[in-house]
Amino acid sequence: MSNNNKNQAQPKSEPLLDEDGFQIVVKGKKNRVLKVNQKIEQTITTNDNKKNKEIRDRYFEKQSQWTSNYQENEKEVNSQNNNKKKKNNKLIVEELSEEQQLNKLYNSLIETEIKMKETKFFKDIIELQLNYKESDKDIFSKVKEIVCYGIGDFSSSKKCLDQLAYITSIKSMYSNIESIYIYDPVMNQLEKQLISKIGFKLIETNEEGKRKVNNNNNNNNNNNNNNGGIDGNEDSFTIFYMPFCGRKLYDNVLWANWENLSNIIIIGNSFNLYIDSINKVEDDYLPFSYTTKTFGIHDELLFPNNYPTQFIFHDLAIHLFPQSLLQQKEPSFYSKENNLEPPKLVFGPE
Repeated sequence: MSNNNKNQAQPKSEPLLDEDGFQIVVKGKKNRVLKVNQKIEQTITTNDNKKNKEIRDRYFEKQSQWTSNYQENEKEVNSQNNNKKKKNNKLIVEELSEEQQLNKLYNSLIETEIKMKETKFFKDIIELQLNYKESDKDIFSKVKEIVCYGIGDFSSSKKCLDQLAYITSIKSMYSNIESIYIYDPVMNQLEKQLISKIGFKLIETNEEGKRKVNNNNNNNNNNNNNNGGIDGNEDSFTIFYMPFCGRKLYDNVLWANWENLSNIIIIGNSFNLYIDSINKVEDDYLPFSYTTKTFGIHDELLFPNNYPTQFIFHDLAIHLFPQSLLQQKEPSFYSKENNLEPPKLVFGPE
């Protein structure tokens, strides 16, 4: 009897099923609940179903909490990275003191200037100046002063800093340059401090480009005549450096120096491109469009298009007004009576 009892199969306990009909297998002391992909057509008791639901709810709650924490951490990391990127894009770090910011900006300018003078772009421009057909030597060796308009906010813009570095590079190469003046309404206090540090002179008021060159060499020659631009000499030059300024600002510079054109050099947007542009000057402004009037009386040395960073010096040119071209016009062409002062500049499209 005892052997028969041992051999007799023990009755199996009914398996626990969840609400979906899957068998619940309980393992370990911590009563971890696992599902088995074996569906049995049997219901489980209300208590077992409730207990299983609580376990699953706790599991999903932990999952949800973990996901939420992960997302918060990701946001924080992204925010930190964005802040780093913004700081890296700026030449000035706001946390620095005013003196540290000035030194950092100054060092950035010097570093940019050194790189500028090593570029093929800069060397090509120097070669253009040396080979200019109307001069027996480098035209920049006759420059006495430079006037800078519209360089922009060079403390936060690489483009503007590079454009400023071009002028400091020119200054470092030509000892004949006595003074450099600069004006831009967007300049902040830090940029004005840097201008002073590098020896530039700040123009305090908005001249609207109507600055006349101080040509002492011409004063004696022009006292008793009115031949304007054709009576200038080419012993000294003033450079107007105006990268990407509005066309009307160039018109103002030309008008102010229409009687001394042979003594100015304008570095800025190509006048020939203006003349060839489909965007023609309005008829009512045509009498004041001195960029249009320069057709046939100026030479252009177009900047090479090989600067390492694009769209910083593109379509710029060195504009010169040699006597050989100026003399092709009658003296009346340069008289004040025939050349009206341009109206006051207003902001907006030109």
